[in-house]
Amino acid sequence: MSHLKQHFDRIAIISLPARADRRTRLMAHLVESALAGPADVTWVEAVDGSAADVPAWWEAGEGAWGCRASQHATIAAAQQDGIERLLILEDDAVFHPRAAEWLPQIMDLLPADWDLFFLGGQHLQRPWPTQHPRLLKGRCITRTHAYAVQRRAYKVLLEAISNDAAYEANPGWHVDHQLGLGQSAGLWQAYAPAWWLAAQDEGASDIACQQDQRRWWQEGRDYWRLPFVMEHHPTLHREWLCPPTTPVPTDPLAQAVWLRNLAREAWQQGRLPTCTLPAAQINRLWPGGVRAPQNLQELTHLADYPANGLFPHPFSQS
Repeated sequence: MSHLKQHFDRIAIISLPARADRRTRLMAHLVESALAGPADVTWVEAVDGSAADVPAWWEAGEGAWGCRASQHATIAAAQQDGIERLLILEDDAVFHPRAAEWLPQIMDLLPADWDLFFLGGQHLQRPWPTQHPRLLKGRCITRTHAYAVQRRAYKVLLEAISNDAAYEANPGWHVDHQLGLGQSAGLWQAYAPAWWLAAQDEGASDIACQQDQRRWWQEGRDYWRLPFVMEHHPTLHREWLCPPTTPVPTDPLAQAVWLRNLAREAWQQGRLPTCTLPAAQINRLWPGGVRAPQNLQELTHLADYPANGLFPHPFSQS
């Protein structure tokens, strides 16, 4: 049995029919990660907002309308089928390399009152701590690319998602804003790991209608502890490195800010920053310094934060 099926009765993956590229990528990723196989998942045909009858008062865009309708249909189907624990994935989900290792540990920590469990998301309000540092209680978690729902929460969740008045009162509101509002109002109890297990992968977004970078939305500001890996190093591997997209400034103060922004972007992507500045210059300007892994194995280990102890964290292995 796959790791995900050990904890969830249905793995529903929402995908537009036209995005075969995403389905192929995600399925291969789930198999490689030992999280799920083809027989473990239920594919849900996403509602195409561009072909839907979107009401005039809806201001969040056609893609967001389709997302709302797709989420509602997926939960409603699980309710009708009597599914106890539903895991909803969107086809741009990507999992942390340690997800299969950490998921059982987190599931064992979940209290009995959990209604929603976000494997990936974004905290719009600072979460509450729990009795275990690896588990957080959400105050306002958004994003819908990877979250689970208990059967008892289906009814109230469907009512919130289909509440037209809430969207009309908040122009530009998305379905995940309703999920966050419900947590803030105490309509359901939401939990999350202290380090997200799932991100939204890079690629063309059907909701935002733009090209997005991979996004993790990890809590904390420990990006300043990330070391730079030199771009010219022979072990360069783009999967783990985040190169700059803007030219390096000439002024040292501006260079320090530039390094900070590059490290922060690498943190968001779950990668390591890299650039062509001399190592001595980076060491002077950046507290994380420079590392020179000698092979791909060393680079992969270095990119395995927070598990490798680059900074203190509940998921650090050191």
